[in-house]
Parts: sequence; structure tokens; C-alpha cells
Amino acid sequence: MYPTVKKDPEYLFDHPEERARDVHDAFQDPDVSAVFATIGGADQIRILKHLDPERLRENPTRFFGTSDNACLASYLWGCGIVSYYGGTVLSDVATPGSLPEYTERYLRRALFDETLRTPEPADEWTDEPIDWANDDYEHTEPTFETNPGRQWHTPEGTVVEGRLWGGCLTVLQALLAGDRAVPSPTAIDGDVLAIETSEELPSADKVGLMMSCLGERGLRTVRCSVDWSTPDLHARTRPGCEIP
Repeated sequence: MYPTVKKDPEYLFDHPEERARDVHDAFQDPDVSAVFATIGGADQIRILKHLDPERLRENPTRFFGTSDNACLASYLWGCGIVSYYGGTVLSDVATPGSLPEYTERYLRRALFDETLRTPEPADEWTDEPIDWANDDYEHTEPTFETNPGRQWHTPEGTVVEGRLWGGCLTVLQALLAGDRAVPSPTAIDGDVLAIETSEELPSADKVGLMMSCLGERGLRTVRCSVDWSTPDLHARTRPGCEIP
């Protein structure tokens, strides 16, 4: 772990440059072959201006993270450095109970194999809230839901290939608004846009507006859009939230 992992949120808000320094140090460490984000957040965009793209290009290292880590992933994409949208320590690795076999299988492939090969859908999934303060955390197995499999809204037999760019749609909207780490239309031409909507559950109209903004930015030449998110079933209990 690097120093800012143990700093409190107020300190980190006032010192985004220290978080950027930790990123540099992790990538430049010859003993580090992969960098894992501890958790997501809401302000990673603030560290991007403190990053040195040349230092990162000279020390390319695999990066794992989800949610707000789409900021750094998009920045690294622009540097030609591979990221994996997954593997966040607290939400994906330090899970309650045992590490799911599916997660372990693909983490091992990402870390030790030359390719992930063709990813298969998981047999089950969970979005059960995690209580890291629970004393019995490591022995508490979450409740899993059966995965119905992938659903494609494309003509049968359609095959699309290309580099992936994307991440959490809310974060991508922030990058567009702040004009940070967003690829040019030329750089992303013919690539595949992959998005998830996070636990915030934006309405269909809001998602449509966000996608329109991507198009108006000129990022409309991607080959297809893949939304791999699943609505947060536990959000049904939130006041004012309606999920059919």
C-alpha cells in the first residue's frame, strides 16, 4: 500500500497531488507489476492534472479499478497503457466470505496469462451491501443471484472487434465536462464503447442525454456500445427509487 491509502478523506481532498505522487511511485517501482485501486470514490478527476504522462509511459504497468477509477483508466488509455475494469480491492478482492472462483479465475489470467481468452458470463452475481466493519466479515457469505446470461440487442450473427474505452458513465460525463482524459474522435474511431451506470441508477432519459453528449463531443464513431451493468436490486429499498 502507498501512503495516501491511510490518509483521511479531508486530507486527500486538500492534497490531490499526493495521490498523483503515489500513482507515479507505484508505476515506477520495478517490483510492482500491477496496480490495484483500493476503492472507488467521487473526485479522482482532481489528480489527473498532477500526473506526468511521460513518467507513466516510460513505466507501463497494468491498472485495476472500477467506478471513479475510470478517470485514471481513461488517462492511461491515452498513454497507451492497459487497464482492467475490475479488481478493485475492497469491492472485488476483499469480498465477504471466500473469493468467488469466477473473480479469481479472471484475475489470475489478467496477472499471469498472455490473454484473458474469451470471457464467459458468471453463473451468479451479487450486489449485496458490504459491511467492512462486521467482525464476522470474512466468514459471511453474501447471497448470490442467478445470472441469466448475456443479452445482446444486435442483429443475430453481428461480430464487433476493437479496443475498449469507457467505464462508469457518470465518471465519463465528468471527464467530458472537465475536458480531462477524453480521447479525441480520431483516436477512438472504430473502437468499442463499454459503459456501466454504477449504483446511482440514472434514469433511461438521463442515460440517453449522457450518450447524446458523447455524440456531440464527436465520439459517435465507436463501433458499438456495451452496457455491462445490472440494476442494483438492493436499491429497491431506497426512498423514492422505483425499479420495475
